[in-house]
Amino acid sequence: MSIVKIVEIFGSVVGLFYIYYQYKASSKLWIVGILMSLAYIFVFTKTLCYFWAATYLYYLLAAIYGLVLWRKNDTPTKNQYDGITRCPRKYFLPLFLIFSILSVVIAYFAKAMLDSPIPIGEAISTALSVVAMWLLAKKYLEHWLLWIVVNLFYAVLNFTLELYPTALMFTVYLVVAILGYFKWKKKGRAT
Repeated sequence: MSIVKIVEIFGSVVGLFYIYYQYKASSKLWIVGILMSLAYIFVFTKTLCYFWAATYLYYLLAAIYGLVLWRKNDTPTKNQYDGITRCPRKYFLPLFLIFSILSVVIAYFAKAMLDSPIPIGEAISTALSVVAMWLLAKKYLEHWLLWIVVNLFYAVLNFTLELYPTALMFTVYLVVAILGYFKWKKKGRAT
């Protein structure tokens, strides 16, 4: 078994803990997210999906940011679902513009300069991931809706790349994202 496959399996197993902690709105998700990010930076670099690797570098930085932000707001008596709100409408247009611009730029570079095997899929999933991670760090309910789309992309595309443990992990993520949306909506103040 190659080192890439071993690291991929490790990353997908750690990733299952990550989605569990995300579902539970636990700040532990950020610690596990750091480990998962390091694993997938390696895996996606080796499979020539450089923007996915860059996305996991962003996840690594976002995990540090999220850990600090969530821990700062945690107290021993605080419910982990406190602070869940809806994303203010004023952010919709800027976030859509960020997604759109990133998608076009990433698709261009992934196809023209990096010879990505999946340039359009990599671009869309990367741009959506950037926006979704920011929404998660802010504890906005809508992050789950973006993760549903992102996880569908990742599951299908990783399957086509023959990264089967990763495709399976993202299939689980897809199901948990659907469940997570309804749980956070019920438990938080995002109604």
